[in-house]
Amino acid sequence: HDYVLKSQDEWSFAEAAAFPVQGLTAYYAMVSLGAAKKGQTVLIHSAAGGVGQIALRLAAKIGMKVVATVGSSNKVEFLMEKFGLDKQQIIVRESPPIFKQQLNDACDFLGVKGPNIVLDSLLGDYFSIAYKKMVPMGRHIVFGAASLTTQGDTPGWLSLAWKFYNRPKLDVLPMMN
Repeated sequence: HDYVLKSQDEWSFAEAAAFPVQGLTAYYAMVSLGAAKKGQTVLIHSAAGGVGQIALRLAAKIGMKVVATVGSSNKVEFLMEKFGLDKQQIIVRESPPIFKQQLNDACDFLGVKGPNIVLDSLLGDYFSIAYKKMVPMGRHIVFGAASLTTQGDTPGWLSLAWKFYNRPKLDVLPMMN
């Protein structure tokens, strides 16, 4: 009975069953795959989302430095108040060229060369910038692909195919050198 909890009355069975998935995703990504350690730096994309918020809590518990990204400026104050982040640690994603400078500025603010761990729920245009900024032996963990999803009720198959074709791809040989 230690692992069984009563769900919230207003939740459906499906919502209650899905709730732990965010926590398990964040924990597995940071601890099992990322081997997170005190003093390391983590870049958390979509930090105001469910997985992102739990990852922020884990990072604080472990003693990690954090760079957080959000999709809109109205989430910055939320992260500052709820998680005690400094404004210089939070990046509002506007465009990939701007993101590169924002990531450099956030890392400079923290006094680090780059993240040890990237928790990536976006994929797409921001992948390569974060990947290239990682420190040697860093871990880039992709747990979602928001940039590959379609907008609206029906999938735009041509758009989806184009996004899939242009998705980030890694060549293993340069990684080994």
